[in-house]
Amino acid sequence: MGLLKIKVNNQKDKLLCAVLADRVWRTVDVKEGVESQTGITVVEQRLFVGGEELPNRERLCSLFPETQDDICLTLVRRPQEQAKWMAQVLEFGLRLREAPQHVQDDRDVVMAAVGRNWKAIEYASAALRADREVVLLAAKPDSRALEFAAESLWADRLFVLNAVQYDGKLLKRVSEALAGDPEVVRAAIQTDWHALEFASRELRGDRETLLEAVRQGGWEPMRYATHDAREAMRADVELVMVAVQKDWRALRECAKEIADNRDLALVAVRQDWRALAYMGLGAKTDHEVLLAAASQDMCALTLALTEFPVEKDVILAMVKRNWHIFAYLPPHYLADQEIAVAAVEQDWQAWRYTPDRCRADPNVALVAVRQYPDALEIGHESLRGNRDVMLAVIVQDPHKLAIASKDLRSDCSLVQAAIEKDWTALRHANEDVRSDRATVWEAFRHDVSALDLASDSLLNDFDAMLEFMKHNKATMDYMGKELLENERFVQTMLEDPKMGREVVFAMVRKNWRSFMTFPDKYRCDREVLMAAVKQDWHAMNYALKDDDGSNPWWSDRDVVLVAIRQDWSALKEMDKQFWGDVDVVRAAMLQHAPAIDLAPAREARELWQDRDLVMIAVKHDCQALNKVRPTMWTETDIVLEAVKQDWTILEKAPSKTAKMLWSDYDIAINAVRQCWEALSKVGKELLSDKAIILEAIKQDWKAMDILPPKTAKAHWEDRDIVEICVAQDWRALKNAAQEFKEDKRIAMMAVKQSYLALRDLPQEEQTRCWGDPDIVLEAVLQDGPAAIKKADKSLMGIKHILLPAVKQQGALLQFADEQLLGDRELVEAAVAQDGMAIQFASGELRADHALAEIAIKNTEGKAFDFLAEELQKDGDLVEMAGIE
Repeated sequence: MGLLKIKVNNQKDKLLCAVLADRVWRTVDVKEGVESQTGITVVEQRLFVGGEELPNRERLCSLFPETQDDICLTLVRRPQEQAKWMAQVLEFGLRLREAPQHVQDDRDVVMAAVGRNWKAIEYASAALRADREVVLLAAKPDSRALEFAAESLWADRLFVLNAVQYDGKLLKRVSEALAGDPEVVRAAIQTDWHALEFASRELRGDRETLLEAVRQGGWEPMRYATHDAREAMRADVELVMVAVQKDWRALRECAKEIADNRDLALVAVRQDWRALAYMGLGAKTDHEVLLAAASQDMCALTLALTEFPVEKDVILAMVKRNWHIFAYLPPHYLADQEIAVAAVEQDWQAWRYTPDRCRADPNVALVAVRQYPDALEIGHESLRGNRDVMLAVIVQDPHKLAIASKDLRSDCSLVQAAIEKDWTALRHANEDVRSDRATVWEAFRHDVSALDLASDSLLNDFDAMLEFMKHNKATMDYMGKELLENERFVQTMLEDPKMGREVVFAMVRKNWRSFMTFPDKYRCDREVLMAAVKQDWHAMNYALKDDDGSNPWWSDRDVVLVAIRQDWSALKEMDKQFWGDVDVVRAAMLQHAPAIDLAPAREARELWQDRDLVMIAVKHDCQALNKVRPTMWTETDIVLEAVKQDWTILEKAPSKTAKMLWSDYDIAINAVRQCWEALSKVGKELLSDKAIILEAIKQDWKAMDILPPKTAKAHWEDRDIVEICVAQDWRALKNAAQEFKEDKRIAMMAVKQSYLALRDLPQEEQTRCWGDPDIVLEAVLQDGPAAIKKADKSLMGIKHILLPAVKQQGALLQFADEQLLGDRELVEAAVAQDGMAIQFASGELRADHALAEIAIKNTEGKAFDFLAEELQKDGDLVEMAGIE
């Protein structure tokens, strides 16, 4: 979109300026361009082209064609006064009320004013309030402006047509002729149907006019129709339809002859099912109407079925179209098998709404569970014993076998159907089925671990296990142990060439006792024997012996090791030569450390010199160190293991070695960790170690007394050590370094135990502490009288310090500062403890009647003399004090 070249001339056709304008500019934008070049303000300018003034808000593209590139405009300047008022009303429209009468009669000024604020129409001249364009401009933002329109305008058809579009009820102001004008009346009704009230009688009986009113307001506008027209319209299907579309309640106004109209009924019930109450019987029983009502609200169906008869075929057809209707049927329909099946076929959840009798019906149940096996939970318990129902459930969810009746869980064919879907369903079968070879075989074909679920009787069944073994040798892992002690079964297995040598090992791993029934060639087989011995060393007793009856295997080191690792007690049967074999003895001791004590004396001496064996023995019992040679005491790691059990074992150490051991850090700290008194034996070089000292003082801070003075002094300078000691006993504070005696946190730790700890502090530090509110409060809680007397006087103005003190001894109120002597809570606490404390209270509180009563009662009248003078004249108090 190109630019426009605009030449602006004056009325004498003399060029004033030229403006290059965008076509999207408005006329006012051009005026601003002129102002920038000529100084003529926008409000002064009137721009004309061809004798027509250009509207301010109109865009140039709508005024001039795209083919026109050059434009010549004529500028006419407004009179100075007019321009002045134009500027004012454009800023604030209601300035018009201040304008002279001739200005209020100036159309341009008034148009500008009402354009700014519609309320300015009130101050326009009478002539301009009769100007259609001026009044309609004012009414555009607010129809209340029409209240100021001249009466003559209400007979102006064009004005009225525009006015009623702002407010239809203004029809009441129009002339009689216009009130009978169909176009005017319908325009008013379209804005507000209440305008029908002010239409002529002829139009209030006119069908087209009434139809327009009904479109706007439903049936309600018909109250303004003439009686005859209203009655006639009740039978007008089109008009009633429009009313019903607006509001279903209009149906109750229709004539009887159209009450069965199916289309009307459908429109009404789709809004609200309650419309059923206002239609004829034919419409009420119509299949589509009932279905529409039920779809809108199922309660409609219940209402319909209780008020008028409906054929079963209609109900059945409705349920087949929408099963949700089923939930709202009366009980006798809910119990009807045919209707119930029709509902459940669509959605199994319909079964929830059936009565108990129907929930026990296998035919309905089959329809439900075929959709959703868990639907069985809704059904009657008896269905769990129905084979057809449970079969339909199990083929979808095999594990539902778990909830089948006991009889069905003993039904082999039913269980096999479940196994076909998931072999693990076998777990839910009764034991008699889990003992059935054919049934277990079906599961076994899927996974050998199905034998985990087989009964013990089947797993010990001779023929069954042979058959299963031929199919899968892993059966050995599951078969009963007793079967492997059956000599005939074992022989049959071993004679089968397909079984192989690995089956021999599998048998002894499963049950070593099977070794007892093996033929000689296996009982003298070293590998087979070792496999059996790994299970139980007693298998050695069944190995093939020599001709002289001796067992050669007790001389086989590898076999002996296997036996001992299985059970250390096999040590007792081995050849004595192995007592000298450290590996053999270690294998026994790892199970039972005292096994070393069974060794012959000569071998025992050698064994007790073996470092590894001694460690094993000591870990079992620290007293084993008593059996070792003195040189073994130098093995600090062995001694440490003993000390961890009982530090006193160090008392058995050789004297030459003991000092070295007590200088070993790990041994020392483990001994002290057990008993702080062990600190007295620790090497001096370790006494400076903080960790060892901490282990001791955590048990008893007096362990510090064991230390040499210099070492102790160094530790008393350690914060962690001081805090642990003081936390145990406040008396430890006196030994702490000076910096910790000045530490408020540590001082508080001691004072919380006993404020007497302050006595052990230097005088200067005592003075500081007695001036600390927190420390003084702790002291007061322990001994108020003593603490208050020692506390700094500056603290006597702190209420929470004085309050617990006076509760212990009321007379301490005398130490409170003047301001607190007027504190009622403090004074009352003091007087409650000692009535004589009233003498220290402020004058105001000594004149308090309630406090006076407390003081007199607590002192048997002695406090009376300290009461304010006016209270000493109070008869009741005088009598209470016993003064005559």
